[in-house]
Amino acid sequence: MSSNVHHNRRAPQRARAVVILFLLLTVAGLMMMWTWTADTLFVVLSGVPVVSVLVVCLYGRHQSAFVAIGGPLDGARVPSSVAGPDTENLILRTRDGGRASYAVVDSHNLVYRGETAD
Repeated sequence: MSSNVHHNRRAPQRARAVVILFLLLTVAGLMMMWTWTADTLFVVLSGVPVVSVLVVCLYGRHQSAFVAIGGPLDGARVPSSVAGPDTENLILRTRDGGRASYAVVDSHNLVYRGETAD
């Protein structure tokens, strides 16, 4: 795997981090303006970036992919659309055409349980 591909996988996380940093710095700036001017408008306006940070964090949490741990797909990222919220076990196709069983452990991990018959 080239470092360029690895870098591209982290691009959405870095973009989200930059957005959150910018929004939190905006809140700090608005609060400083409030202390200098004593105008409550700056306090009210600082609520907008705070709500935006919450939306960005909550939206990103549900969009992240699962990571396969162990087995033939070790380290592979599996889209979150593959498993529903009540999914306990997944049967995934391997690179060699076989099928592997993975258990959904938490909101981001799949643990290898063994190969299954075709």
